[in-house]
Amino acid sequence: HWIRVSGSIGKTHLIASSHGERDPDIAGITVPILGRDRELIGVISLSGLTSRFTDENIESFLEALISTSKKACLAFGSK
Repeated sequence: HWIRVSGSIGKTHLIASSHGERDPDIAGITVPILGRDRELIGVISLSGLTSRFTDENIESFLEALISTSKKACLAFGSK
């Protein structure tokens, strides 16, 4: 499930998250990689133990994932 979240600079980003859906001890977050025509061409994900996905860590993880996603999108011609 993709959800929209507001970033610290007022932009909205799509992310997907999972906390214990398939395994109670595993969590993950995913951000999209968009191509030239804003089509989905891939994702960047981070997964690990649910206990490491604290609110503070999730915020840090999202910042890193969104930053990396932006770079990848630009490399694929997205605006």
